Amino acid sequence: MRVILVLLLLGISNFSFSQDAYSLISILDLENDWNEYRNELRQSLVNPLNIENSGYPDELLEEHNRYADKIDALIEKHFAWEILEVDLAESISATFSSKELEDIAKFYQTSAGRKLLSNNQDLQDQVTQNLSHSMESFRVQAQVVLKEHRGNIGRITE
Repeated sequence: MRVILVLLLLGISNFSFSQDAYSLISILDLENDWNEYRNELRQSLVNPLNIENSGYPDELLEEHNRYADKIDALIEKHFAWEILEVDLAESISATFSSKELEDIAKFYQTSAGRKLLSNNQDLQDQVTQNLSHSMESFRVQAQVVLKEHRGNIGRITE
């Protein structure tokens, strides 16, 4: 997912885009990543309501289904792969020459490139976990500093 976001941030230019960009998108399997993101987005918007459990009145289940259908339509409208793929290809083509795209594609077809792709999610998860631990440690220590600061302010303003 981060690959998609980085490529989107590169910007869209007026240059024509090449088949090499589409090849790279295919090698990186960005469509699958995008579809996973869309599914996660849907789950976060529809499933927290937890309406699918039995025992609810039919009217409530029907309303939930209408809501889910509307969310699905919005996701399709705003996050369609076909639109994103064109934008990505254009951004990639504007950023990299055809030769650079060939070199990048060749790398991802090597054993090292395939290993990077296959371990990318694990690496991201590890970084996220480490960041989470750092944030928790920071939060605890920042609360101590804030408490001390408030105490000092209280003494000064007495």
